[in-house]
Amino acid sequence: MPNGKKGMKYNEWAANKSESSKKAQLRKDINQTIRIVSTYSEFLTFMEAKGYEIKNAGFGENSRKYITFRSPDMSRPVRGSTKSLGKNFTKERIKERINLAILHLFQSVV
Repeated sequence: MPNGKKGMKYNEWAANKSESSKKAQLRKDINQTIRIVSTYSEFLTFMEAKGYEIKNAGFGENSRKYITFRSPDMSRPVRGSTKSLGKNFTKERIKERINLAILHLFQSVV
């Protein structure tokens, strides 16, 4: 593959295409939640209310690099990393997207 990137497995590609995979559902839930929250902590609360177990969500020196999400129907947690979910689903990018949505909303009101 160009740029040394690995492709995804066929079954994952097929599931994403039909939007039936657990990762596709997780991406959809994250995107929906970002649209309705105003802070990162509110995002975490809403995702937990949707049934996701969230770990490593904090920022700082002692925090882990990747946030992980796990719903009750998932056997293993999914990292919020560029490789697993995509570049818009790291904890840093999720926080940026929430802040940009609020900024955009504020600018449209003014």
